[in-house]
Amino acid sequence: MNQQDTPQIDPNLLNMMASAQSQQSNSVYTVPTMLVDLPSRGLLYSEGHPLYGKETIEIKYMTTKEEDILLNSSYIEKGVVLDRLLESVILDKRVKVESLLSGDKSALQIACRINAYGEQYEFNYACSSCGEKNQASVDLGKLRHSEIDFKKIKSDAGILIELPVSKKIVKARILTGSDEEKILERIKQKKKHGFSEQFIIERYRQIFESIDGNEDPMFVASFVQNMSIRDSRYFSKEYSKMLPAVEFVFSDTCSECGDENKGGIPVGLSFFYPE
Repeated sequence: MNQQDTPQIDPNLLNMMASAQSQQSNSVYTVPTMLVDLPSRGLLYSEGHPLYGKETIEIKYMTTKEEDILLNSSYIEKGVVLDRLLESVILDKRVKVESLLSGDKSALQIACRINAYGEQYEFNYACSSCGEKNQASVDLGKLRHSEIDFKKIKSDAGILIELPVSKKIVKARILTGSDEEKILERIKQKKKHGFSEQFIIERYRQIFESIDGNEDPMFVASFVQNMSIRDSRYFSKEYSKMLPAVEFVFSDTCSECGDENKGGIPVGLSFFYPE
């Protein structure tokens, strides 16, 4: 087919199409986005996960759509409101909220709070010395990520902790949103059937992968049930130090006695529902 036989598009039609496209783009508001640094730096996800090797994730700013999600009574009652929120703002829909490591999930929730209501978060706490009620404020934008030895975690294929009393070496996994759901579901089922809820035991059952290399679920469950309090507290303290997370802590001086208070920042309704 020569050039003369090639069908020609009417220039007027081209101008009309271009004009329609321009009008369409001008009638749609583009929501701004932001990149969120991941505490895990993407180093602890398995190959094939959309966040494998990714240090950041892009989310859109919260809008009235997300505000409606936060006010959805059904989501609140089911305890899934924050998961639905993250599903809405994460741009890469290959990323499933339940697959996020807990520390990365927290970083995303904090980023959402910042872009919706600002960096300042005010909260109340009781002084650990005199009990006086105080009000404190933190700049969420200045919270740091914990320093983690990623090479050791990867080489050990998990977190290894030797317990002081039993001298056993526990291999622990880093929890995802899916793991948290399994813990809550087991606790819910126990409560439904009249059994003790056992929050600590169920959490350890999900975290512990092996004891001195023994991966038998029955043995691990038995160890968890009979673990000494000293071993339990030591594990909890050391485990938290090795998790990729946002350092969600504060330091404030009591207005009554002058003592310094340090600890985890209490999160209440005002975090996502400020006055």
